[in-house]
Amino acid sequence: NRTFGLTLPLSFSSYYVRTTILDQSAGPLINGSTLSINQTWPQEPSGYNRTALVSVPNGAGPFPVVLMLHGSGGNSTGFINSLGNRLNSVIRIAPQGYGNQWNVDAEPNTDAPDVEFIRDLIALIKTHDNVNPLDISIYGSSNGSGLLNRLIIELDRGSFQKAAGSVSQMITKMHNGTNFRADPNQNNSYSQSVALPQGRKILSITGTSDPVIPYTGGSGVGTEFLDSQESIFRFAQGLGHTGPKLLDSEGTPGDGTNRPAPIVQYSYLNGQVIHYKVTGGTHSLAPYTADSHDLIANFLLSE
Repeated sequence: NRTFGLTLPLSFSSYYVRTTILDQSAGPLINGSTLSINQTWPQEPSGYNRTALVSVPNGAGPFPVVLMLHGSGGNSTGFINSLGNRLNSVIRIAPQGYGNQWNVDAEPNTDAPDVEFIRDLIALIKTHDNVNPLDISIYGSSNGSGLLNRLIIELDRGSFQKAAGSVSQMITKMHNGTNFRADPNQNNSYSQSVALPQGRKILSITGTSDPVIPYTGGSGVGTEFLDSQESIFRFAQGLGHTGPKLLDSEGTPGDGTNRPAPIVQYSYLNGQVIHYKVTGGTHSLAPYTADSHDLIANFLLSE
């Protein structure tokens, strides 16, 4: 076991995290195994084992990796196969949120240091010889997408290269209209202005009839959200887009072959940053769930 106090790039002066990586060995990641990282933080002063399930395809690799972040009330067991067999050619890692939630803003069950957990989990994953350390992606849904938005802002591009968020855009605390904001003290204050790490590919897909997280922004699940199209524009802007935000009417509907017409694409930076508006889509993206999952998987599997 390896135990260490973390030295973090942001100012964590009032929030100390202690991490122990448990029972890991050299060699390949094993299908069906569980990775463990023990964290100590104010909510768990005696330490708590954070876990992640592992699914590995047949073969020697090295394989791309997709981390799968479940939604509020979900769990790693249910979410690791949430895209069906679409990701069977890659290693899938499904971390478990503390109290079945991720610490983004106003979650009642958790104030866990989830950014540090995912950062250290990725570092651990990269030590295994059947992993391609240059092809790490993260997929998050709902509350998991909320955490993913934090990770896009707070983790360097070397940690992961592609991000696919489903049914949650940024909360207003993450961008103040001028700057991206990080939450170094883990108290949901998002008190530090930061530059967006460069080079990452980002996809966001949200539904216009979502009753949980409103497509056009505003109040939901105890916090305030940016408009979906504003959120993706700010990510594009942070990655170097210098033009205006695309108008709602400037999206490209599906042609019935690449995707159904009600799934409208907004693309920035030659496809580096993409938003899909699922017209009429609910929080599960119904009635276009399968089509949406195809788009997410295709993005995660892309070069």
